[in-house]
Amino acid sequence: MLDEPRMRNALLYILDALPPRESTLHKIFKILWFADISHMKDWGRFITGDTYFKLEFGPVPTLLYNILKGIGANNPRYNDYKNDVSVDGYYVTPLKKPDFDELSESDVEALKKSIDENKNLTMAQLTYKSHGHAWNASEDKNEIHLESIFDEIGMPHKERQLILEGEAFARALSG
Repeated sequence: MLDEPRMRNALLYILDALPPRESTLHKIFKILWFADISHMKDWGRFITGDTYFKLEFGPVPTLLYNILKGIGANNPRYNDYKNDVSVDGYYVTPLKKPDFDELSESDVEALKKSIDENKNLTMAQLTYKSHGHAWNASEDKNEIHLESIFDEIGMPHKERQLILEGEAFARALSG
């Protein structure tokens, strides 16, 4: 399930670790993708809970993408986020530090690992790396399904069922 405060602070954590010239939408989204799937493999949940879509240059977290593009376009719908970051084209600048009360230790560990592994990769390298099983098994401009992500990370069947049941239960409670 989506956790907006955690998503915001994961974004701020990534931005805090990257030099401004490297803080592009593409790099942010790929670092977040690898952190999210690593966290799912180790802890049975995504950090952000955002839904990833298959786009040409790799998986993209859709809500975060819409928020950042909306900030860049001065869309009033995203005014709440304008105190967090500014967006100029493809570059994102943090306007505050992450709130570590919103991130668990395991979130920070997965984000740090992903940043360390991916911060020096080029756009082409990140694109290639992110075109794994989950991306390849999905249709263009459509959601990357949990089952495909589970296949990519080698999630055992029993754990998949528990996660899917938990997701269904959380959706039922929220809606």
